[in-house]
Amino acid sequence: MRSSSPRPASSGSGSDHESPWRCRRPRVCRHQVRRIVAIEIRDGDERMRSAVAAIDDADAATALTAERAVVMALGGGCQTPVGALATVGPDDALEIAGIVVALDGSEAVHGRLRGPRAMAAELGRRLGEQLLADGGAEILAGAKRAPGAVGGYSREMANG
Repeated sequence: MRSSSPRPASSGSGSDHESPWRCRRPRVCRHQVRRIVAIEIRDGDERMRSAVAAIDDADAATALTAERAVVMALGGGCQTPVGALATVGPDDALEIAGIVVALDGSEAVHGRLRGPRAMAAELGRRLGEQLLADGGAEILAGAKRAPGAVGGYSREMANG
């Protein structure tokens, strides 16, 4: 769905379920931040693997997989005007929302998909492709042409 300007900011109930892209100007957007700690362990260290497994959060890992897939499909990175937020519901289904916003906040393309959590990466990729087709590609092209252009994600970065 393409809009000429982002929706007005909510009055702020503080709910985690509010839209992550409701804002008047990009500087006043409410931010959803996923706090995830990655722990690297030695191959074959079963004692450590067992200890780390005790603090694993499967819902957070599933959501992160979907969110990363959206960002990758959009060619986005930390400074690209894109966002994704995924949640696993009580019915064990994954819902993912994504957005591409013009640097000046004048346009936004947003979308949402829902499906089985086992398809997290696929749902994220499909949502990214949908956002590009719905006008996100033009918005991102404009962002890349802007002075001090934003950098994006590349497959080369993923492969090291």
